[in-house]
Amino acid sequence: MKLFYVLTLLVATVCASPIAEPPEAEKRWAARYAGRIQIVDSNGHPLGFVNNFTDGINGVSPHHKTDLRVAFNYTHGTPFTMVGTNFGAPSYIYLGGSASHPGTLIPKSHDRNEIGFQRERDITAPYAPPHSGPMGAMWETSIWTLDTRTKKLTPQWINPDHSKPETLIAYSKKQNGIMFVGDLPAYNKKHHDYHAVEVGFSFVSD
Repeated sequence: MKLFYVLTLLVATVCASPIAEPPEAEKRWAARYAGRIQIVDSNGHPLGFVNNFTDGINGVSPHHKTDLRVAFNYTHGTPFTMVGTNFGAPSYIYLGGSASHPGTLIPKSHDRNEIGFQRERDITAPYAPPHSGPMGAMWETSIWTLDTRTKKLTPQWINPDHSKPETLIAYSKKQNGIMFVGDLPAYNKKHHDYHAVEVGFSFVSD
């Protein structure tokens, strides 16, 4: 009888205890965003907004009329593809990265990967290595994640061997161009005429 009483009390206590909810930051959810991409220096100071690639310029926009507008759906923790909503070529609207063979970002490499747009048929899946095309071209689109608190956009290029290299966003003021590099000192040593500095991307809602 005493054992039955103890078991009954234990069951009642467990049933009355609330089920622990996961921390808010760990819950997976989807949300839609629309706005612009602000370029910030290493101290977080704004340098301007990403240009909408008019005349091939993908650096700092000279005025708000040429700011690139983007939209994306974000499920917390899953890399996504951004869509350029005011890019001049309607069929090339998916913002990602591209490179020539071998398509790697590795330490001591002076190579860079371009930041640019791809077609719908060229969208890549999250965590997938680059797609390959004619003449050794490679590209990826689902490379972005968003810190929903700070609004920082972070890229992650995936090498052909599925490794995840350091993916830095670099900005050359002289060239007014942004790019991905894996080793900024090595890049600058090779391209000293177009010295670049590390910058960040911050999402700004419309």
